[in-house]
Amino acid sequence: MEWIMRIVFLLLCFGVSLSASEFRTWSQAASGRTLEAKMTDRKKDYSEAKVVTRAGKVHWLKAIDLVKEDRDYILKWEPEIDHLSVRTIGTRKGQKTIEITAEAGNDEIAIHVYYSSEGGVSHIERIKPHSNWKGEQVVSSKYRVVARDQKGKILDEASWNRKGGL
Repeated sequence: MEWIMRIVFLLLCFGVSLSASEFRTWSQAASGRTLEAKMTDRKKDYSEAKVVTRAGKVHWLKAIDLVKEDRDYILKWEPEIDHLSVRTIGTRKGQKTIEITAEAGNDEIAIHVYYSSEGGVSHIERIKPHSNWKGEQVVSSKYRVVARDQKGKILDEASWNRKGGL
């Protein structure tokens, strides 16, 4: 009987893990300002957290500006399976070739590529649940890659422009 209780306890512990699917209230320590959003990424040094609001707006929050509870959340947070990665693999005058890698979790996601070399044309790739996709796209000096769920909400994004970088 004791081993059953241990298994139940472990299942409960793992069921309470922190994941990107949780919307929560983020609080700025100095001003008390709050933001309702879910965490989708963080910097490797834990100095900033990438969050997305219910409206789909993306923000990078500096950990140092947040209350202790939020800083602890950033340290313990584990990402969901849905993942988007964009990197430059080639350049030539006025254009870049980017490599896009995406992995879908339990639901289908769509990858949208917006670039101004073709007047803002969008390329869309649908990724089935539990599958990966890797593709290349020639873009101008300004582009935006967005991963959206089936309802159109932004899960992750990457962008580049000549002035601001990523």
